[in-house]
Amino acid sequence: MNLVCLMDPIESINPLKDTSYALLKKAEELGHSIYFLPSNGLSYQQSPQSSVLFEVRKITFNYTTTNFFEYLSDYHVLTEDDVECVLIRTDPPFDDLYLANTWLLDRCTRTIVFNNPSSVRMVNEKIWATQFNHLTPDTFVTSSISQIKRFLEQHKKIVVKPINGFGGQSIFILSIDDLNINATLETVTLNGRHPIICQEFIEASTEGDKRILLCNGNPLGAVLRKQQGSDPRHNFFAGGVPLSTTITENDLKIVDHLSPRLIDLGLFFVGIDIIGGKLIEVNVTSPTCLQEISNLENKDLAKNVIESLESMILN
Repeated sequence: MNLVCLMDPIESINPLKDTSYALLKKAEELGHSIYFLPSNGLSYQQSPQSSVLFEVRKITFNYTTTNFFEYLSDYHVLTEDDVECVLIRTDPPFDDLYLANTWLLDRCTRTIVFNNPSSVRMVNEKIWATQFNHLTPDTFVTSSISQIKRFLEQHKKIVVKPINGFGGQSIFILSIDDLNINATLETVTLNGRHPIICQEFIEASTEGDKRILLCNGNPLGAVLRKQQGSDPRHNFFAGGVPLSTTITENDLKIVDHLSPRLIDLGLFFVGIDIIGGKLIEVNVTSPTCLQEISNLENKDLAKNVIESLESMILN
Protein backbone atom coordinates (compact mmCIF):
# COMPACT_ATOMS: atom_id res chain seq x y z
CA MET A 1 0.00 0.00 0.00
CA ASN A 2 0.95 3.67 -0.24
CA LEU A 3 1.36 5.10 3.24
CA VAL A 4 1.60 8.88 3.70
CA CYS A 5 2.94 10.32 6.95
CA LEU A 6 1.98 13.86 7.93
CA MET A 7 4.86 14.86 10.15
CA ASP A 8 7.36 17.51 11.16
CA PRO A 9 10.43 17.92 8.91
CA ILE A 10 11.94 14.48 8.58
CA GLU A 11 15.45 15.91 8.71
CA SER A 12 14.86 16.92 12.34
CA ILE A 13 14.01 13.50 13.78
CA ASN A 14 16.32 11.28 15.82
CA PRO A 15 16.33 7.81 14.20
CA LEU A 16 17.42 6.21 17.48
CA LYS A 17 14.36 7.47 19.38
CA ASP A 18 11.67 8.72 17.01
CA THR A 19 8.43 6.74 16.85
CA SER A 20 7.49 7.99 13.36
CA TYR A 21 10.86 6.79 12.07
CA ALA A 22 10.29 3.32 13.56
CA LEU A 23 6.82 3.03 12.04
CA LEU A 24 7.85 4.20 8.57
CA LYS A 25 10.96 2.03 8.55
CA LYS A 26 8.91 -1.03 9.46
CA ALA A 27 6.24 -0.20 6.89
CA GLU A 28 8.92 -0.09 4.19
CA GLU A 29 10.42 -3.38 5.41
CA LEU A 30 6.96 -4.94 5.11
CA GLY A 31 6.73 -3.91 1.46
CA HIS A 32 4.82 -0.64 1.59
CA SER A 33 5.68 2.58 -0.21
CA ILE A 34 6.17 5.47 2.20
CA TYR A 35 5.75 9.20 1.62
CA PHE A 36 6.62 12.31 3.60
CA LEU A 37 3.83 14.89 3.83
CA PRO A 38 4.75 18.28 5.32
CA SER A 39 2.31 20.25 7.44
CA ASN A 40 1.53 22.61 4.55
CA GLY A 41 1.07 19.81 2.01
CA LEU A 42 -2.69 19.18 2.22
CA SER A 43 -5.29 20.53 -0.20
CA TYR A 44 -8.88 19.73 -1.16
CA GLN A 45 -10.50 19.83 -4.58
CA GLN A 46 -14.17 19.52 -5.55
CA SER A 47 -13.62 18.87 -9.27
CA PRO A 48 -13.01 17.02 -11.49
CA GLN A 49 -13.39 14.57 -8.60
CA SER A 50 -13.82 15.34 -4.94
CA SER A 51 -10.55 14.48 -3.24
CA VAL A 52 -8.07 15.49 -0.60
CA LEU A 53 -4.72 16.10 -2.27
CA PHE A 54 -1.36 15.18 -0.75
CA GLU A 55 1.77 17.02 -1.92
CA VAL A 56 4.39 14.46 -0.94
CA ARG A 57 7.90 13.17 -1.52
CA LYS A 58 8.55 9.45 -1.67
CA ILE A 59 11.24 8.37 0.77
CA THR A 60 13.35 5.35 1.57
CA PHE A 61 15.74 4.54 4.39
CA ASN A 62 19.37 4.57 3.37
CA TYR A 63 21.72 3.40 6.09
CA THR A 64 24.89 4.39 4.23
CA THR A 65 24.21 8.12 4.54
CA THR A 66 24.42 10.41 7.54
CA ASN A 67 20.81 11.48 6.94
CA PHE A 68 19.53 7.87 7.44
CA PHE A 69 16.98 8.40 4.64
CA GLU A 70 16.79 9.74 1.13
CA TYR A 71 14.12 11.23 -1.09
CA LEU A 72 13.15 9.14 -4.12
CA SER A 73 11.14 11.91 -5.77
CA ASP A 74 10.54 15.62 -5.84
CA TYR A 75 7.28 16.95 -4.45
CA HIS A 76 4.30 15.71 -6.41
CA VAL A 77 0.56 15.46 -5.81
CA LEU A 78 -1.29 12.26 -4.95
CA THR A 79 -5.06 11.96 -4.72
CA GLU A 80 -7.09 9.71 -2.46
CA ASP A 81 -7.18 7.13 -5.25
CA ASP A 82 -3.40 6.80 -4.83
CA VAL A 83 -3.22 6.63 -1.02
CA GLU A 84 -4.55 3.86 1.20
CA CYS A 85 -3.49 5.31 4.55
CA VAL A 86 -2.40 8.56 6.19
CA LEU A 87 -0.69 8.67 9.57
CA ILE A 88 -1.02 11.92 11.53
CA ARG A 89 2.33 12.29 13.28
CA THR A 90 2.88 16.04 13.61
CA ASP A 91 3.90 17.02 17.13
CA PRO A 92 1.86 19.38 19.30
CA PRO A 93 1.10 22.17 19.98
CA PHE A 94 -2.36 21.86 18.50
CA ASP A 95 -2.27 25.21 16.70
CA ASP A 96 -4.21 26.75 13.81
CA LEU A 97 -2.32 24.76 11.17
CA TYR A 98 -2.84 21.49 13.06
CA LEU A 99 -6.55 22.33 13.32
CA ALA A 100 -6.84 23.18 9.62
CA ASN A 101 -5.16 19.89 8.67
CA THR A 102 -7.68 17.90 10.71
CA TRP A 103 -10.49 19.69 8.87
CA LEU A 104 -8.94 18.83 5.51
CA LEU A 105 -8.34 15.20 6.49
CA ASP A 106 -11.98 15.00 7.59
CA ARG A 107 -12.82 15.28 3.89
CA CYS A 108 -11.12 11.96 3.09
CA THR A 109 -13.66 9.42 1.85
CA ARG A 110 -11.42 6.82 0.23
CA THR A 111 -8.23 7.16 2.27
CA ILE A 112 -8.15 5.93 5.88
CA VAL A 113 -6.61 8.33 8.40
CA PHE A 114 -5.05 7.30 11.72
CA ASN A 115 -5.77 8.71 14.22
CA ASN A 116 -9.26 9.84 13.24
CA PRO A 117 -8.85 13.60 12.61
CA SER A 118 -12.22 14.52 14.14
CA SER A 119 -11.28 12.70 17.32
CA VAL A 120 -7.77 14.17 17.40
CA ARG A 121 -9.45 17.56 17.24
CA MET A 122 -11.95 16.68 19.97
CA VAL A 123 -9.68 14.92 22.47
CA ASN A 124 -7.51 17.43 24.26
CA GLU A 125 -4.75 15.31 25.75
CA LYS A 126 -5.11 16.75 29.24
CA ILE A 127 -8.75 17.83 29.53
CA TRP A 128 -10.37 14.75 27.93
CA ALA A 129 -9.11 12.51 30.74
CA THR A 130 -11.08 14.50 33.33
CA GLN A 131 -14.30 12.69 32.39
CA PHE A 132 -12.79 9.65 34.11
CA ASN A 133 -12.55 11.50 37.40
CA HIS A 134 -12.33 8.28 39.42
CA LEU A 135 -9.08 7.52 37.59
CA THR A 136 -7.39 10.92 37.71
CA PRO A 137 -5.96 13.14 40.45
CA ASP A 138 -8.14 16.04 41.52
CA THR A 139 -8.04 18.43 38.56
CA PHE A 140 -9.08 22.04 38.08
CA VAL A 141 -9.10 23.82 34.70
CA THR A 142 -9.31 27.60 34.74
CA SER A 143 -7.72 30.88 33.71
CA SER A 144 -8.64 32.52 37.03
CA ILE A 145 -5.59 33.16 39.21
CA SER A 146 -7.73 33.61 42.31
CA GLN A 147 -9.43 30.23 41.78
CA ILE A 148 -6.07 28.53 41.23
CA LYS A 149 -4.91 29.98 44.54
CA ARG A 150 -7.97 28.51 46.27
CA PHE A 151 -7.18 25.14 44.68
CA LEU A 152 -3.62 25.48 45.97
CA GLU A 153 -4.86 26.31 49.45
CA GLN A 154 -6.99 23.15 49.36
CA HIS A 155 -4.17 20.80 48.30
CA LYS A 156 -1.09 22.68 49.62
CA LYS A 157 0.95 21.44 46.64
CA ILE A 158 -0.17 21.31 43.00
CA VAL A 159 1.10 20.92 39.44
CA VAL A 160 0.18 23.55 36.84
CA LYS A 161 0.66 23.14 33.09
CA PRO A 162 -0.67 24.50 29.78
CA ILE A 163 -3.60 22.72 28.16
CA ASN A 164 -1.69 22.27 24.90
CA GLY A 165 1.82 21.74 26.23
CA PHE A 166 4.07 18.79 25.41
CA GLY A 167 7.43 17.35 26.31
CA GLY A 168 7.30 18.65 29.87
CA GLN A 169 7.40 22.29 28.76
CA SER A 170 5.98 24.95 31.10
CA ILE A 171 5.15 22.48 33.89
CA PHE A 172 5.50 23.94 37.38
CA ILE A 173 5.11 22.50 40.88
CA LEU A 174 3.71 25.03 43.34
CA SER A 175 3.61 24.76 47.11
CA ILE A 176 1.47 26.92 49.39
CA ASP A 177 4.54 28.66 50.82
CA ASP A 178 6.25 29.44 47.49
CA LEU A 179 7.27 33.06 47.08
CA ASN A 180 6.78 33.08 43.28
CA ILE A 181 3.14 31.94 43.11
CA ASN A 182 1.84 35.17 41.59
CA ALA A 183 4.62 35.42 39.02
CA THR A 184 4.24 31.77 38.00
CA LEU A 185 0.47 31.95 37.61
CA GLU A 186 0.63 35.24 35.73
CA THR A 187 3.09 33.62 33.32
CA VAL A 188 1.29 30.34 32.68
CA THR A 189 -2.19 31.92 32.41
CA LEU A 190 -0.98 34.89 30.37
CA ASN A 191 -2.19 37.18 33.15
CA GLY A 192 -5.46 35.36 33.59
CA ARG A 193 -6.36 35.21 29.89
CA HIS A 194 -5.64 31.56 29.14
CA PRO A 195 -6.89 28.41 30.91
CA ILE A 196 -4.41 25.97 32.37
CA ILE A 197 -4.50 22.53 34.00
CA CYS A 198 -4.10 22.37 37.77
CA GLN A 199 -3.74 18.99 39.50
CA GLU A 200 -3.09 17.89 43.03
CA PHE A 201 0.53 16.86 43.46
CA ILE A 202 1.04 13.10 43.65
CA GLU A 203 3.79 12.19 46.09
CA ALA A 204 4.56 9.03 44.12
CA SER A 205 5.51 11.22 41.15
CA THR A 206 9.12 11.10 42.32
CA GLU A 207 9.13 7.42 41.31
CA GLY A 208 8.53 8.24 37.66
CA ASP A 209 5.90 8.68 34.94
CA LYS A 210 4.66 5.51 33.23
CA ARG A 211 3.81 5.67 29.51
CA ILE A 212 1.65 2.84 28.18
CA LEU A 213 1.15 2.58 24.42
CA LEU A 214 -2.16 1.26 23.13
CA CYS A 215 -2.75 -0.11 19.63
CA ASN A 216 -6.43 -0.42 18.71
CA GLY A 217 -7.26 -0.41 22.42
CA ASN A 218 -4.74 -3.10 23.42
CA PRO A 219 -1.60 -2.41 25.47
CA LEU A 220 1.62 -2.79 23.48
CA GLY A 221 4.01 -2.19 26.35
CA ALA A 222 5.15 0.38 28.87
CA VAL A 223 8.15 2.45 29.89
CA LEU A 224 8.90 4.34 33.09
CA ARG A 225 10.26 7.81 32.42
CA LYS A 226 12.39 8.90 35.35
CA GLN A 227 13.75 12.33 36.18
CA GLN A 228 17.46 13.04 36.44
CA GLY A 229 19.03 15.31 39.03
CA SER A 230 16.85 17.98 40.62
CA ASP A 231 14.52 18.55 37.65
CA PRO A 232 11.13 17.06 38.67
CA ARG A 233 10.00 16.51 35.08
CA HIS A 234 10.21 12.96 33.75
CA ASN A 235 9.67 13.61 30.02
CA PHE A 236 12.50 12.56 27.71
CA PHE A 237 12.40 16.04 26.18
CA ALA A 238 13.21 17.40 29.64
CA GLY A 239 16.03 14.93 30.25
CA GLY A 240 14.25 11.92 31.74
CA VAL A 241 15.61 8.41 31.13
CA PRO A 242 13.71 5.24 30.12
CA LEU A 243 13.47 2.40 32.63
CA SER A 244 11.83 -1.02 32.50
CA THR A 245 8.44 -1.31 34.15
CA THR A 246 5.40 -3.57 34.28
CA ILE A 247 1.75 -3.05 33.44
CA THR A 248 -0.07 -3.61 36.73
CA GLU A 249 -3.60 -4.74 37.46
CA ASN A 250 -4.48 -1.14 38.26
CA ASP A 251 -3.03 -0.04 34.91
CA LEU A 252 -5.16 -2.63 33.12
CA LYS A 253 -8.27 -1.34 34.88
CA ILE A 254 -7.49 2.12 33.52
CA VAL A 255 -6.94 0.68 30.04
CA ASP A 256 -10.23 -1.24 30.25
CA HIS A 257 -12.08 1.99 31.03
CA LEU A 258 -10.46 3.90 28.19
CA SER A 259 -10.26 1.32 25.39
CA PRO A 260 -13.94 1.17 24.34
CA ARG A 261 -14.09 4.95 24.04
CA LEU A 262 -10.81 5.14 22.14
CA ILE A 263 -11.90 2.45 19.67
CA ASP A 264 -15.29 4.13 19.13
CA LEU A 265 -13.49 7.38 18.36
CA GLY A 266 -11.10 5.79 15.88
CA LEU A 267 -8.07 6.53 18.04
CA PHE A 268 -5.87 3.70 16.83
CA PHE A 269 -2.47 4.57 18.36
CA VAL A 270 -2.56 6.21 21.79
CA GLY A 271 -0.20 6.82 24.71
CA ILE A 272 -1.54 7.11 28.24
CA ASP A 273 0.45 8.52 31.14
CA ILE A 274 0.06 7.17 34.67
CA ILE A 275 1.65 8.52 37.85
CA GLY A 276 1.12 6.86 41.21
CA GLY A 277 -1.69 4.74 39.79
CA LYS A 278 -3.56 7.82 38.50
CA LEU A 279 -4.33 8.67 34.87
CA ILE A 280 -2.65 11.95 33.94
CA GLU A 281 -2.94 12.33 30.16
CA VAL A 282 -4.27 10.59 27.06
CA ASN A 283 -1.94 11.35 24.13
CA VAL A 284 -3.58 11.08 20.71
CA THR A 285 -1.75 13.55 18.47
CA SER A 286 1.70 12.00 18.09
CA PRO A 287 2.33 9.38 20.79
CA THR A 288 5.99 8.55 21.41
CA CYS A 289 8.17 6.03 23.30
CA LEU A 290 7.71 3.13 20.84
CA GLN A 291 11.46 2.65 20.39
CA GLU A 292 12.23 2.92 24.10
CA ILE A 293 9.63 0.27 24.95
CA SER A 294 10.76 -1.99 22.08
CA ASN A 295 14.37 -1.81 23.25
CA LEU A 296 13.57 -2.43 26.91
CA GLU A 297 11.22 -5.34 26.20
CA ASN A 298 13.21 -6.73 23.25
CA LYS A 299 10.14 -6.64 21.00
CA ASP A 300 9.40 -5.35 17.52
CA LEU A 301 6.43 -3.20 18.48
CA ALA A 302 6.54 -1.19 15.24
CA LYS A 303 5.75 -4.43 13.40
CA ASN A 304 2.76 -5.00 15.68
CA VAL A 305 1.44 -1.52 14.91
CA ILE A 306 1.88 -1.76 11.13
CA GLU A 307 0.38 -5.25 10.95
CA SER A 308 -2.61 -4.09 13.01
CA LEU A 309 -2.97 -1.12 10.67
CA GLU A 310 -2.83 -3.44 7.65
CA SER A 311 -5.57 -5.61 9.11
CA MET A 312 -7.83 -2.62 9.76
CA ILE A 313 -7.37 -1.28 6.23
CA LEU A 314 -8.06 -4.67 4.61
CA ASN A 315 -11.20 -5.09 6.69
